[in-house]
Amino acid sequence: MFLKKLAFAGAMAAAWLASPGMIAPVAAKDATQVIYQSAASSPTIGIIPIGVADALGFFEEEGVELEVRYGQGGPMAAQILATGNADMSQMTYEPFIKGYEQGLRGKYVLASWDILIYYIGVPADSPIKTVEDLKGKLIGVPSMASASVTIARSILRSAGITPDDSIFQPVGISASAVTALTRGQIDAYASFHSAFASFPRAGVEMRYFRHPVAANIGNGGYFVSQKAIEEKHQAIQGVLRALVKAQYFISLAPEKAIRLYWEQYPTTRIGGSEEEAMAKAMSELSFDQASIVPLPVPDQTYGHVDPKGVETYLGVLKGEGYIDETVPASEVVDDQFIKAANEIDFDAIRALAERD
Repeated sequence: MFLKKLAFAGAMAAAWLASPGMIAPVAAKDATQVIYQSAASSPTIGIIPIGVADALGFFEEEGVELEVRYGQGGPMAAQILATGNADMSQMTYEPFIKGYEQGLRGKYVLASWDILIYYIGVPADSPIKTVEDLKGKLIGVPSMASASVTIARSILRSAGITPDDSIFQPVGISASAVTALTRGQIDAYASFHSAFASFPRAGVEMRYFRHPVAANIGNGGYFVSQKAIEEKHQAIQGVLRALVKAQYFISLAPEKAIRLYWEQYPTTRIGGSEEEAMAKAMSELSFDQASIVPLPVPDQTYGHVDPKGVETYLGVLKGEGYIDETVPASEVVDDQFIKAANEIDFDAIRALAERD
């Protein structure tokens, strides 16, 4: 996915490649293609690391051509990976666990989040102050197939509420969810963190109820199919390293990162004036980044997944009947790419981020 570099992106990339010790980009014809299957139907703030990495030439430097394809959720992404029509994706554990029962094999090789990204939200001024107050209330969800429903059930059950399907109302994500909540069509909203980012962007302050046991367990990241692990091992290392570089750049220079993101994905720019568009984007980005481990990690283990945390989370899913059997954590996560993903010159990226 060597997208067209516009003026700002080109200047930034040139500065990066001029840094001492940087490797010249590999020509596209010599690059290894890696197919990234997004769980989203179109570009969202969640793929900003891809946009930044591409704009700054990080994929080219690694000798990788990343092709991004869009779909309709994690389950579809898992199905495509299972058929060998994609190499990797960023998704939560649930689609893989379901796919595992059908023969999907692969590993989560780099964690994206350090918290459980599913929770329940209510407007800041809502009379609902505790989970117990949700009894008898209507809770909006992206869809009834979403794992948000499973986690919401578990949160409610922890407060002594026996949930059934009648309390959940599919309202989608983004504008439709914001409208449903602000118009009183639902009392609360159960979803994933990126979906909740739409609320502050729309000027709606929220309060959240998180899982009592699994709240601090990250439940997903970058997944790579077993076939890609075996056949594109070096290229996958390169993709992950490029994404970690981009993530660090985003943390240092969020406004620059947003402009690069807009240049790669122009339709994601929302708002009339530059100031308004940037304010909306920064609000959304800040919300999204709050669940991500800050870089650099002192011991260079950014992206490491705690197997015990995975086992705890899978136990929650089993307790709610989402899965029949608990898959061993060793079949879900693998640290074999962590060292390579962290082999980064953080000082060089910091210098790049500080350039005008």
